Amino acid sequence: MAITYTWKTNTLTAYKEYEEFSDTVYKVQWTLVGSETVAGKEYKSRSSGEAELDYSSISPSSYVEKNDITEEIAVSWVQSVLGEAQIADIKKNVKAEIDEKKNSNEETFAVPIFDIPDPETDPE
Repeated sequence: MAITYTWKTNTLTAYKEYEEFSDTVYKVQWTLVGSETVAGKEYKSRSSGEAELDYSSISPSSYVEKNDITEEIAVSWVQSVLGEAQIADIKKNVKAEIDEKKNSNEETFAVPIFDIPDPETDPE
């Protein structure tokens, strides 16, 4: 099965006032999550970063009101800043980590909880 990549934006940072605009976003913290299910087991990896937006050429036609910013819009800003080559590198690293997890000889599991008798109710 192929890896599914999901972009998420964590936080947006904005100037309260910039020229005639308010709440002008200039930084987006993002995460890219890769996920692949093999034989019923899900493997995940993620990469996170921060994208500094070029707000210097903002205009009334390109400005997005704070309450109108969607995940899709914020992700498009991030992808525009990163560019195709950097996005490909990030996905390559996420894929490599997933492949490493799939081929690992290690296993992670919780310690079993044993039924410990209560001396008050379960005398020996």
